[in-house]
Amino acid sequence: MKTGSLLFLFVLFLLPPDLLLAKEEARIWTDRDGRTVAARFVEVSGSTVVLELENGARSRVPVTTLSLEDQTLVASLRDKRPLVWPETVTVDTETLTVREGEQDAENRQHHYETDNFEFISNAPLTGRVVAEVAADLELIDAAFQALPWDWEPRSEESDLFKMYLAETEEDFIALGGTDNTSGGSRDDYAFVKFSAVGLRTLGSRYSFDPSRKEPGRVVSLGARLMTGEMRSLLKPWSARGMENFLRRVSYRSGGFHFAGLETAIKREIKLDSDRGVSLDLDRLVARLRADWGDENYRGVRQALAESHFDSMVLFYYFGYLDGDGSGEALHRYYRDVARERLVWRAYRESSGKTERPRPRDDSGSWPEWGTEHLDGLLDGRSDEELKAEIDAKFRAMGIRFE
Repeated sequence: MKTGSLLFLFVLFLLPPDLLLAKEEARIWTDRDGRTVAARFVEVSGSTVVLELENGARSRVPVTTLSLEDQTLVASLRDKRPLVWPETVTVDTETLTVREGEQDAENRQHHYETDNFEFISNAPLTGRVVAEVAADLELIDAAFQALPWDWEPRSEESDLFKMYLAETEEDFIALGGTDNTSGGSRDDYAFVKFSAVGLRTLGSRYSFDPSRKEPGRVVSLGARLMTGEMRSLLKPWSARGMENFLRRVSYRSGGFHFAGLETAIKREIKLDSDRGVSLDLDRLVARLRADWGDENYRGVRQALAESHFDSMVLFYYFGYLDGDGSGEALHRYYRDVARERLVWRAYRESSGKTERPRPRDDSGSWPEWGTEHLDGLLDGRSDEELKAEIDAKFRAMGIRFE
């Protein structure tokens, strides 16, 4: 997601009317404020759509600035996009632009902005330091653009996602942190300790030391924050699995790698096994259909650890071992959830209602959200069939379930 406005629309309205006459294949495009322009669809590139005018000029427009109807159309036009993993995703910190906002030293509130995030720090930081911290967060946006999921992250509360940087333990607790953690999130913001992102004092200011930061810590927080309202449409395992996979398996050396990950997943499975989290096939498959209301891990650290572990293993299975190993069905699952979000958002904004409408199933009951997408991923397989397939694929890697 980029936060740039529909500047091209304002420019177009200054052009002579005859230049806006539509070709046969052109249509009227509308932004979220109701402004319109006639243009021809060219392509979708990441989180932007390329439109062409009668005079041949082309403009790149952030998809999230379009009307919900046009966003849905763009999603359908993406159907030809191959459902495959990108190889690598990286962000060049040298190209990150950091804008300094309000500097309130008295209240220890120092604001900085990048394309997608607002950082609120308890201590003043240089632009170069903020860019280093922001790189992992902007990396999430780059990954969501590269993955074939049609995800268009957008903060529901403001133009930018908020990330608080806590200088002291007291600052961290005040933001909602707990003991034995280094970061956390709420519905509209995330927060993390200075130490977890590699900040250390150098004289009277803070500098960035990559050797001190927790690998992938900011990545998982950013993924959770940018998933936003889609999180409630995902099954818990698919939300947690994606976050943990990105943090623990895919992330290394400041980028995401989506190929050749067998060694990485085996390493993480061993680490969790050494910590007392068992490979339990029955528990793993039961996790697939669990809903958010079924899970209450507050104060139960072992159960939460099992949930995160199972979710990561399931994500890897469907992404790299199931079927032909291409991950096509998993990509389709995430893409379908993103499109359901558009339908829900359109209903909410047109009706003013905050409760999502749910169609009754054949039994007359209300199905959980996302159930039909999960059914597509499972492709009619019973739990016993899934257990057999999962067991066989992991055994071939040298990993055995209890």
